[in-house]
Parts: sequence; C-alpha cells; structure tokens
Amino acid sequence: MRRLPPSVSASLPVSRYWVRQAQWVRTTIAMIEGSRDMTLAPTGDMPLSPKYTLFIEAYCMGRNATQAAIAAGYSPKTAHVQGSRMLTNVKVSSNIEDRLQDHRERCNVTMETLTAELEETRLLAMKTGKPTAAVKAITAKAKLHGFI
Repeated sequence: MRRLPPSVSASLPVSRYWVRQAQWVRTTIAMIEGSRDMTLAPTGDMPLSPKYTLFIEAYCMGRNATQAAIAAGYSPKTAHVQGSRMLTNVKVSSNIEDRLQDHRERCNVTMETLTAELEETRLLAMKTGKPTAAVKAITAKAKLHGFI
C-alpha cells in the first residue's frame, strides 16, 4: 500500500490527492506520446465553490473586492487579502469579465453611446448655465477615452 507524503496527507483528502495524481499521469503520458490535443489532460471545468460564486455576484453588483469578499462570507479582517487573491484567480476573473460583457451587451453600453450621452449632458449644462456640470461631463468623456 502506498503511503501519502506527510505534507500532502495533512492538506488534502486522500480522494483529491489520487485524482490529482491520475491527472498528472494522464498529462505526462499525453506529453510523452506527443499528443497535440491533450484530451487526456484535465480540462479544468470544475465548478466554482459557493464562496467564489458569491464573490463574483457581489463584485459584479458594483462592490469593490473587499466588500465582495465580506459578502461572500470571508472575515472582515482578511477580506482585503481574500478579495485580492480571488481577483488574481483566472477562473474568477474570466467569469467576472464574461458577466460584465453580457451586461454591457444587454444594456447596449458602448463607447459611442456613453460619449453621446455625455455630450448631451454637456450641452444641456451649458444651456442651463451650469458650467460645473459641463466641466464634469467633459472630464468624464476624457476619462472614458483614456485621455485622463
């Protein structure tokens, strides 16, 4: 009977350890055989954990990473670290980007529509004699196009 290394047995349940071992063996065999289509390699399609899903939903609702981590159930003391860590996770960041892109498409938000709305706001502000609002609209347009 094969024994687990002490560092592994303390951190992973045995079943997950053997799954990872099997994935590693499949990947190694596929690489040795020169297979280009790595069908034996792990696909990485495992679902996200409930905390990650809650984090993604909270982050997409307009919260920052710390607030989203707290909403996902992390401790307020470590939320800033957990939020930053989750944003560096490829699955989480791609899921967030996909959701935001879907939202933009549903709401028809493009650079052109935003620019047109800001221009309308600037013109209205100038008509009503509110130069501060006009300057804010101009500043927002400049930020939108990356000038500021």
